Amino acid sequence: MKDQGLDLREYLNVALKRWWLLILGPLLAGTMILTMSVLNTDTPASPPIYEATTTLLIEGKRGINSYEELAMTRAVLDQAIAVGDLPLTVATLRSMTLAVLDEKTQFFRITVISSDPALAALAADGVADSLIQQVDRQRGSQLASVQQELARQADFLRELNSPEAVQEITRSLTSNVNSRLAIIDRAESSQLAVTPASANTARNLALAIFLGGVISLGLTLAVEYLQNPLRSPGQVARRFNLNHLGSVPRWSGARRKTALLVQREGQDPYLSEAINMTATRLEFVAGSRQARTLLVASPDAGEGRSTLAANLAVALASGWQEVVLIDADLRRPALHQFFNLDNRRGLSTLLSEAGAPIMAELQSTDFPRLRVLTAGPTSPNPLELLKSPQMARVFQELKESGVLALVDVPPLAVASDGLIVASLVEGIVLVADAQRGRVGALESALEYLQSVATPILGFVWNRVPNRPFGPKSRERSYHQDSHAPGSGPRPSGSGGSPAQGTFVEPSSPAGGRAEIPSEAHPPVRLGQN
Repeated sequence: MKDQGLDLREYLNVALKRWWLLILGPLLAGTMILTMSVLNTDTPASPPIYEATTTLLIEGKRGINSYEELAMTRAVLDQAIAVGDLPLTVATLRSMTLAVLDEKTQFFRITVISSDPALAALAADGVADSLIQQVDRQRGSQLASVQQELARQADFLRELNSPEAVQEITRSLTSNVNSRLAIIDRAESSQLAVTPASANTARNLALAIFLGGVISLGLTLAVEYLQNPLRSPGQVARRFNLNHLGSVPRWSGARRKTALLVQREGQDPYLSEAINMTATRLEFVAGSRQARTLLVASPDAGEGRSTLAANLAVALASGWQEVVLIDADLRRPALHQFFNLDNRRGLSTLLSEAGAPIMAELQSTDFPRLRVLTAGPTSPNPLELLKSPQMARVFQELKESGVLALVDVPPLAVASDGLIVASLVEGIVLVADAQRGRVGALESALEYLQSVATPILGFVWNRVPNRPFGPKSRERSYHQDSHAPGSGPRPSGSGGSPAQGTFVEPSSPAGGRAEIPSEAHPPVRLGQN
């Protein structure tokens, strides 16, 4: 049972299902940035920042390897502080100063940044003057060394007897001391440009929304991975090799169970048609296998199993065949509530009384050809009743009667009741919840059912969300338009099915209703041509 691929639309379904999580991250991040921006407007503005730059020109060939490093030495900065009487320490002045050399133009710039414009200009000029003096001192020291070298080689130079050679040797010895620094532009303070707060807010907001979206996407993928939900009917069909019998949309919840029967008059025609299509497919699949007793089971609780079983029974009964709906959930019975039936007697009393007539316990409903065997009073030991020989006799009589029986049982993951009933029926229909279903729960249910030889006819994709751009949106629009006012007459009876004993033609020669006896349409038995 391995997945053979993933439809890209399944990723879209994940995004539509968890849209709130994808929006929550960017929304929270953007709200936080906007809140911080509003709070920052109440704080006092920071003082303006000024910069002052002194420009020097390097004349001649450089005799010093790095003027940038020399400008930042303690000797240069300490002298600038002392001469300019600057209220700064060497470390503070060094952190405020930036020395940059332009190799192409030989311009050397000293820039000082401070909140005091006068201090910035005074410090820049002071560092420049101190640097020039430091360079001059080094040039004097280098020049004295050259003169000593020339004096030491005076006799050798006289013996050369060549003025050109003497000049060349002298030039090579003094080439490294010919460079000097000169100030060509004194410092003037100017205020640095400050990025507007609105620009910072817009930039931070865009960045926060982007990062919030990335975090939300990561959380969505993590939740999907940890929960491992059932994403689509295609995924279930591929992974578990099951037949997809149909998809039933989610309908709004109601306090009364009777309101959940979508085949009743006035209900959504799209929901009713989805049930009818699923019932028709189930009828064909069951008929091909000669199966007349069917189990409707769900892996877990709260997946709409009982509601689906009740609606399928009504839809199958509208197809001119006798249908019996059995509530085998002796722990939490619910089917009697859908049809307003008395639950004082039912399956539990039938199994407790040996030889009790089965057909006598079947209760009629408002729907033609549909009878219900309610669960009856709850039993302290339902497994004992379900394992009794009387239970096997019930299903044997149902098979011999030729009716189509649908059985509702507790969730397979909750109780073992479903496995007992599964061994007595002729086909199993699984309910896969499109909203709460989990791959692990369905895998466990299939493993449980492997212990019985009853074939699994397929699964119903139940409680599908009604999304505006979902795959069922066009079908919903079609059915709503087809039942709009003035679209034509509708059949009478419960839920659009023929009334008991009559069939209403769309029109008659006299413009009225023509009644055709129901005997003209005998009941259709599964497995018969």
